[in-house]
Amino acid sequence: MTNMKKQIAKDLLSIGAVFLRPEEPFTWASGIKSPIYCDNRLTLTAPEVRSRVENALAETIKAEYPDCEVLMGTSTAGIAHAAIVGHIMGLPMGYVRSGHKDHGRHNQIEGKWRWQRARLLGTVEDLHTSDYVLSYLVPMLENAGAYVFLPRERDTNPIEFIIDNDTPENRLYRESGLWEDGTGTGFAHLRERYEDGMNPFEEGTYRLATTVGGDATASITWHIPVTADGKYAVYVSYKSMKNSTTDARYTVHHAGGETLFSVNQTMGGGTWIYLGTFEFAAGGDNRVVIDNHSGKAGRTITADAVKIGGGMGNIARKPCLTPRKPTKEALNNLKAQQKREARRKKRSKKKTPAKAKHI
Repeated sequence: MTNMKKQIAKDLLSIGAVFLRPEEPFTWASGIKSPIYCDNRLTLTAPEVRSRVENALAETIKAEYPDCEVLMGTSTAGIAHAAIVGHIMGLPMGYVRSGHKDHGRHNQIEGKWRWQRARLLGTVEDLHTSDYVLSYLVPMLENAGAYVFLPRERDTNPIEFIIDNDTPENRLYRESGLWEDGTGTGFAHLRERYEDGMNPFEEGTYRLATTVGGDATASITWHIPVTADGKYAVYVSYKSMKNSTTDARYTVHHAGGETLFSVNQTMGGGTWIYLGTFEFAAGGDNRVVIDNHSGKAGRTITADAVKIGGGMGNIARKPCLTPRKPTKEALNNLKAQQKREARRKKRSKKKTPAKAKHI
């Protein structure tokens, strides 16, 4: 891999694809200013370099994404690379336009690869709907007094922290007052990946205390180790019981001050309960606190893990244990490809002059 990287770096320099302009930085499509620009399109004009680049891409995909089923190029620079690598790997290929066509079928995604849901002009359900829901629908419902449960993560922040009582030597978790282990299961983050049938809310423990009507006598603090300023969603988890309190008091300490929540723990146990999205500053006094003050003394208050941010996801599809049968369309495409390859080889043989025999 290292030799391949060095060779391609030399190739890019040899064909003049790398440009340096520190006195007048280039502006990338993202708006970022950079003193260096690499014009990968120039590899298409150099057959030997192009061959090494595309084969290196194919080998990288095979190594890093062995289950890859289709290649999609982004318009316009990625289209040619996706097409060549797709040919090398024998994979379907398509490409994504920067916008919808103003003619024909008005496609933005070209090729026969499809999402799980139908494409309706500018809307791809599995891609766009969450944008509308998170940005508009959910805030409208919550502002009207609804509590919205979402099956998908609502926070697009890729950073995630989970603070839990089951983490050994956890300095971010602190108890004060009388707490005890609850009976039954609670949350524990023990795996890097979760498949069907795995439930982290059944793999750990939780803590419980008794509510009091006056000043709180027991509390738990989850310290949030934020290393980058930004907005983070805050979630809590607990155990719902017959005698659970209806007004568990949570306080979120964030960059803008502190926000108090009253949570009905008779419902929603065994999952993440969203409190809100807050600004947290790196190195700031970032924490979530629960205490046992309540409007009704003698009830049970429970506490488990706290999650900050959205993360990158750790839910995996169930692995395929039996080989999948190819679809009729896939078989027809394979046969057509084999026929084209046979015709190409036949034409190639006709054009190749016969070699002289040496006696």
